[in-house]
Amino acid sequence: MASFFQSEKQRALFLELASTGELIFACGPSGISANLCGFWRVQRYPENKEDRLEVGDGTHHVHVNWERVKQVDHSTLHGEGVLTFFDGDEKLFRFYRPAGDFSDSLKQLIGPLL
Repeated sequence: MASFFQSEKQRALFLELASTGELIFACGPSGISANLCGFWRVQRYPENKEDRLEVGDGTHHVHVNWERVKQVDHSTLHGEGVLTFFDGDEKLFRFYRPAGDFSDSLKQLIGPLL
């Protein structure tokens, strides 16, 4: 399942995202929600052929099939910046920024990722 980034735009967006401060990662089907909160980074694991999202010391992390992360949309909710990631019409996960909206440089990367 796990994979390396599939485009330079994906890579650039997630590296920029990692520099935005504390974030909340939210995912799950309707009626179920898992949230991981903290400072995020991207860690490359060549031996596993994977670019993995890690929070804090890496104990909590997310394995991603980057082939599915095709689109990102931006919104705000109660003053927080929100990025929603999609595979076609299917919502995969969200990142919330409690400190406010995302930077203009990050927002320039919004849209198709593949």
